[in-house]
Amino acid sequence: MKLFKINIWDFVGKADAICITTNGFVKSGGEAVMGRGCAMEATQRFNGIAKILGNKLNSIGNVPHILWNNPIIVSFPVKPSRKVCTNVQNDVVTHMRNKFVVGSVIPGWACKADIEIIKESAMLLAKLAEINKWNTIALPMAGCGAGELTWVEVEPILNQYLDDRFFCVTL
Repeated sequence: MKLFKINIWDFVGKADAICITTNGFVKSGGEAVMGRGCAMEATQRFNGIAKILGNKLNSIGNVPHILWNNPIIVSFPVKPSRKVCTNVQNDVVTHMRNKFVVGSVIPGWACKADIEIIKESAMLLAKLAEINKWNTIALPMAGCGAGELTWVEVEPILNQYLDDRFFCVTL
């Protein structure tokens, strides 16, 4: 895996696939919550992508999904659909901590990123790349933005599963 300081959308036309980090939460209208970072940017670029992801989350689950075909956009889950709060400091993103208490159910978009979900996403993305014969795959620093993990925590996990076909990007 290689690290680049570049906007992920600069890979359009250059990468076989572009990944966007996501959570597994689906709103009552069927759209996935894609309110921050590259997921939000994807909703501005690709009309209806939140509904596509919402349908796939409801039917298949919170795993990487091909959401768009030209360019190929792939979801890369970093957060759950929801979880029970066991520790406000460890489970909830900073700006939402005053909204939850231990024992409450946190929607995925308000959760901190989960290293186990990132690990599973990396394994499944590597399989998708193999099946689809992708040679260049761009993804953000998974879980390090709105997920509030550090690159020191995430990089070793991604390096276990993603080879030199994968380009991790950050601004």
